[in-house]
Amino acid sequence: MLRTTPDYAIIGGLGKPVDESFADMLIAYEKLGIQTTTNDSGAHTVGNMQASALHRLNGEDLSRYFECGRDAFGTPRADRYRITFSVVSTLSMTGPNATKVETFVTARGTDPGGNGSDVYCSTTGHLENELIKIAKLQ
Repeated sequence: MLRTTPDYAIIGGLGKPVDESFADMLIAYEKLGIQTTTNDSGAHTVGNMQASALHRLNGEDLSRYFECGRDAFGTPRADRYRITFSVVSTLSMTGPNATKVETFVTARGTDPGGNGSDVYCSTTGHLENELIKIAKLQ
């Protein structure tokens, strides 16, 4: 698998207590169409370790969310490959009405035609930012 960049968490913040922020993040995942198979209210961890998408997520091309390189014709692989990804957010209280949200995304792309090997995909940061943006609207 081709690896392009190191993985790291994207950090954001919500101006609410941690328990309220956790509930808002659950809603944000749901609104993006990502089932929350990881849901630990005690550890304030939410996400999905094995999500999958083909071509689009939340009405947008997958290349808005993932960078998987380009094929020989210059087309972003993320827009034509099946993307299997993990997205997990961990929340921690930074004040009575302040919560830090660390979201970690990893992904790989698989050619749906079965040609070639899987490719590593890095995050563009858009998914993490969309989760925070939606959570802030709750």
